[in-house]
Amino acid sequence: MHILSTILFLGACLVFALGGWAAWRRHKAFAWELAARQLGCSQLGASALSIGDVYGLYHHRNLRLSLATTYEDGPAYRHTCLTLSCVNPGSVALGLRRKSALESVVARRQPGDASTEDDDFDALFFLVSNDSASLPAILGTDLRNRLKRLEDVELYVVADRMVLRRAGEVCQAKDLVDMAEIGALFGDRLDSLPPRARTPAEQTADEAMIEKGV
Repeated sequence: MHILSTILFLGACLVFALGGWAAWRRHKAFAWELAARQLGCSQLGASALSIGDVYGLYHHRNLRLSLATTYEDGPAYRHTCLTLSCVNPGSVALGLRRKSALESVVARRQPGDASTEDDDFDALFFLVSNDSASLPAILGTDLRNRLKRLEDVELYVVADRMVLRRAGEVCQAKDLVDMAEIGALFGDRLDSLPPRARTPAEQTADEAMIEKGV
């Protein structure tokens, strides 16, 4: 009788755990569906328990929101990824990443480091670019303030593509929409720059700089 009670108890625990997992997956899937509607986009491969990529046109830009796992630093890194198209006439290449709490303490800025001329922002982020002179204009006050509110953000630009990443699976519709709004605002700033030609060698160096990361 004791064994039977134990089996029934364990079975009930398993059912409860599976029910909680399914409810959590439904919550996240609905958040992505809601974000897709608010952005005027579609979803690919979505179901009641599965998050589907969000894709479409947003502010006249090709947009894609997806979940991805990479192994850039060894361990698996799960993140939410926004990709947006841009014109980028100034051929800006840029990499930006929020520092961890430890990095904020031990990492010190060096002479010649890229700067937005906002000391508070520059203290919070690693930043590299092939056009340091344009950074204060590209990363204006409103955009810097929105990025400061995010604890786990990365932003990369090469050629005609922007990528904004946040750690983990973003599961609130408002946060997904916020990512798209930040990306669109950043793209508008990039596209307002005057044309600047880059040689093939310079383009290769720009790509290597971003691949190296920040």
